[in-house]
Amino acid sequence: ISAPVGGANREGGRKRSFDPCRDLRLMARTDSRLSGTLPFLLYALIVLGHLFLCRLIIAYQAQPPPEQLTAQTVLAAIGHLGSDALAVSIVALLTLAIARGSAAAAATFMALAAGYLMLTGAINVGVMRVYNQPATINLLSYGDFLNLSGLASLTKYMTRADRLVLGLAMVLTASFALLPAVRRWRSLGGPAVAWAVVLAALPALVALPLHALLYGDGDSRGRNANAGWRLAMSAIAPPSGRAVQVSDPDLLDPFETYALKSVISPPAIREAHIRNVLVVVLESVGTDYLDSAAAPNLNRLKANAAYFPNTFAPMASSPMSLFSLMAGMYPPVSPRAIPMVEPEFPATTLLESLGSSGRRTAVFSANWGFMDFPRYLKGRAGHLEEIPDDRQCEDCSFASLRHWITQSGQPFAALLWTYRTHYPYGADPSRIAGNPKLAVSRYIAGIRETDRQVGELVAWLEQNGRLDDTLVVIVGDHGEAFLQHGTQSHGNDVYRETVRVPLMLVNKRMFSGVVDPSPVRLIDVAPTLLSLARVPAPETFQGLDLTKPLRPRRVFFAAAWLHLVMGFQEGRMKYNYYYVTDQLQAFDIVRDPNETVDIADRLAPAERAAVVHRIMNWKAAVDSKTEAVRSAPRRR
Repeated sequence: ISAPVGGANREGGRKRSFDPCRDLRLMARTDSRLSGTLPFLLYALIVLGHLFLCRLIIAYQAQPPPEQLTAQTVLAAIGHLGSDALAVSIVALLTLAIARGSAAAAATFMALAAGYLMLTGAINVGVMRVYNQPATINLLSYGDFLNLSGLASLTKYMTRADRLVLGLAMVLTASFALLPAVRRWRSLGGPAVAWAVVLAALPALVALPLHALLYGDGDSRGRNANAGWRLAMSAIAPPSGRAVQVSDPDLLDPFETYALKSVISPPAIREAHIRNVLVVVLESVGTDYLDSAAAPNLNRLKANAAYFPNTFAPMASSPMSLFSLMAGMYPPVSPRAIPMVEPEFPATTLLESLGSSGRRTAVFSANWGFMDFPRYLKGRAGHLEEIPDDRQCEDCSFASLRHWITQSGQPFAALLWTYRTHYPYGADPSRIAGNPKLAVSRYIAGIRETDRQVGELVAWLEQNGRLDDTLVVIVGDHGEAFLQHGTQSHGNDVYRETVRVPLMLVNKRMFSGVVDPSPVRLIDVAPTLLSLARVPAPETFQGLDLTKPLRPRRVFFAAAWLHLVMGFQEGRMKYNYYYVTDQLQAFDIVRDPNETVDIADRLAPAERAAVVHRIMNWKAAVDSKTEAVRSAPRRR
């Protein structure tokens, strides 16, 4: 900008003009190249506005229906904007520093940094809707969002508003990439830049204290941190907890047992002559939903079953549960599931043991591919069949199983893993996300349909004279959350709605409706089934044979995707320990089965320390046992 002012002021025979950018440079006594970076501060305001839009949508979708844009929604978005404003201010200041050396380098930095902030903010609009937590490397990897060849895994969960915000972020990012080609940086002028600095700093000064007052607990601060910062920290600074991870010799073995008379009668086992074993895994079905009116056929099966309603998954994750069911072991406390990252893990599995006894083995599922299960199961079962159309033809899995059974009169052992009740429950993901009422409705519909299929399968076995000598096992891999504790789906926490699953052993020759309410574990399923089938269990199994008069004194569980949380249930007490923040929760599940009243503050310091040390002792023991098996040669 150049304009004559007043008279003909001359310096060296040339007319002097009013130049705000030049005057600002002189006042700041900086290098002349600084003027080339001043417009970046205006772009910083654009980035901040975009991030505020993301915050507003997240706050809007977090409201219970009917969703309305209210003043409270706007205030919530402003209250969470502080970390975004701070991040944008840091980017702007770094850009100014880089500009002293090169305007092109500053433009490149601005393009990368601003684009990263906007893209992570836009992605979090969808991620927060599903998980109620910001994106982390663990979560993106689990959700297959990092697989660029399967980008639909991200876009299928996005609503129209999500796509609009993400598209806006990509357009603005592309525009920043063109900044180095712009030569006339001074076209915006100094006064505009000065106001930009003030406006960029003002939200941070207002929002950060407001956020501290409104959201003082560590979990809220972490959840509402800047999306880009949170994602970067999850990659370059993995969580490191405050507890010391060592085995404490003064504590009892975490695999300690106590005596309890088994509900399974030994004479009945000897007289049953079990030839076939059929395991049906109910995807994402917790005990409460199996006990409901949505599963009439499954409830009728209890009359000829031994029912264990308090079975606990080691982690609310299908890959982890598959490993526990097959290998009879606790998975290591890590977001890296062994079936996905170590498919050749040298532990003899349930199907391999049953196959060695002369039984045909097979696995059926409507969808294995999304968890890389085929790589783990390859070679461990004689037949592996996946129905590609996972949401519209789960009946095909049951039909394929029936066809496979009829191909031979040889005894068989088969595993059928359902899928219809997995999020998003066979519906449009963009409609399910953030709509708990619709999610529950679709989920219950999925349970009803799975219940019908299981009922028809059992009736078919009876009609074909195969039911009496077949042990039918109904088990859940994990439960499902519907915002009871702020999250939807599973894998994020260890509350009972996600880790407590049903276990039912069905055979009318052996059982007549007995119920064992004692807490047991998924790792106990494999040794129990081998015992009932009269097959020796591998030495690597960590679980108990539930036909024997022993039960685990404590059942442990963990979650390692969004944050590392571990816990156990012993008697009437249940403990959840957040490893990074050193927060302990305690619940009396007899009085408070839904875990709504945390009574950890009533624990004496010594009792609290003992609980934490016991949890860490269990983790150390599991890591040690896993490493011992890992270093052993694979047996086929």
